Amino acid sequence: MTSLRMPAKPENLHQLQACVMDTVGQMGASSKGLFRIEFALEEILSNVNKYAYADGEGDVEVECRIEPKGVLRISIRDWGAPFDPTACPTPDICQDACERPLGGMGVFLTRQLAGELIYERLPDGNRLTILFQI
Repeated sequence: MTSLRMPAKPENLHQLQACVMDTVGQMGASSKGLFRIEFALEEILSNVNKYAYADGEGDVEVECRIEPKGVLRISIRDWGAPFDPTACPTPDICQDACERPLGGMGVFLTRQLAGELIYERLPDGNRLTILFQI
């Protein structure tokens, strides 16, 4: 298992992603698989950076482990405001992009790319687990 905890700031996004991608690289994932994982991580971590902490200060932790049968489990933990991405409504992707309300597409795409998303509201924060079949 690989784990990294850092302040939830945009400048730390690359290092948090690299923590996971180094582990994924050991699995021999395809370039398509790597893109799916990196995109989902960027979307979720960006949301934590922007919305988890009203005062702008707080940490994010990324944990990654390889499970049997080629499953990659990524857990993203924050100690901020409650937010359940699994409960977000599906955006109307048939609607013209200019007419659609802002927001929601990153979560939607993450749900499409991942095998499963599991949200837990903890007593002191949030944990989102993303499962990928590699």
